[in-house]
Amino acid sequence: VELVIPAQIREGVTRVKIPNTTKVVYNNSTVDGEPDKETPPTPPVTVTPPTDPTVDKKINGDKDHLDVPVQTDYTYNIKASLPTTITSYKKFVITDTLDKDLMVKGTPTITGDAAKFFDVKVDGQTVTATMKDFANAGDFAGQQVELVIPAQIREGVTRVKIPNTTKVVYNNSTVDGEPDKETPPTPPVTVTPPTDPTVDKKINEKLDHLDVPVQTDYTYNIKASLPTTITSYKKFVITDTLDNDLMVKGTPTITGDAAKFFDVKVDGQTVTATMKDFANAGELAGQQVELVIPAQIREGVTRVKIPNTTKVVYNNSTVDGEPDKETPPTPPVTVTPPTDPT
Repeated sequence: VELVIPAQIREGVTRVKIPNTTKVVYNNSTVDGEPDKETPPTPPVTVTPPTDPTVDKKINGDKDHLDVPVQTDYTYNIKASLPTTITSYKKFVITDTLDKDLMVKGTPTITGDAAKFFDVKVDGQTVTATMKDFANAGDFAGQQVELVIPAQIREGVTRVKIPNTTKVVYNNSTVDGEPDKETPPTPPVTVTPPTDPTVDKKINEKLDHLDVPVQTDYTYNIKASLPTTITSYKKFVITDTLDNDLMVKGTPTITGDAAKFFDVKVDGQTVTATMKDFANAGELAGQQVELVIPAQIREGVTRVKIPNTTKVVYNNSTVDGEPDKETPPTPPVTVTPPTDPT
């Protein structure tokens, strides 16, 4: 006799080799009250729901972003889930192309016992881990494999949030000639090389020296480059102390959208622009901000080449109580009041 049971795998199940057995319970005793007997269960028959490959990516095991100096080692940790039907696949390649500002530094590897099933190669900026033995990979069906890529940011790079993504190229078609498929690329993980602040100064936007009559307006244009890791800073102050023969004439300002992140104050001869909101300043990371100071030479001054410099006072220490740091002062820019011959 044949018993036919129509069945389905439940929605959402990804488990491999789900078993099912059958037995017969019977009683052929001629004596009342004898217990039932059972056949041994049948050898398990199994079903597996096919799954598509998936891939996930982190930096140093668990991070989506890392601030890391140039030429310093870190790793991309890529975990790809093998499909439950991997033994029937024709192609499975984990593919990762690094940005031009990054470099592979060392030998990428597949970790653990899965390594023997993959060829890992580096071709320029691209790392591939290509599965080479599907028939014997049944033990890894539905499991994760990890590709580890050691990397560095290249020397001289100051760009922020350098992205990296990974995809899997695969083919599980039963028809020859069908094109390969791809997983969606992973969400980008990013690295940023920390940079120190820098500051530059001009007169009237482009001059290192200006001949200007006393009590006549001109401007100091100070451009400070915010560090790429500005959101982790505790202090960032552009500081400019004018010579006693000069005076602030008007209201110094930070130009553009960056103004909302600074408090600008004048205390006697000193102008300060103090950053007040680091947490929300991520879009300014690595960018320049400009402080404009309107000034004049004081009445009666005849001195030549009156100098002015600017510096940035900052603190990015992760240890409480560490002293502030300073940029070197800018090279002096100078003003001279014209005088008549005597």
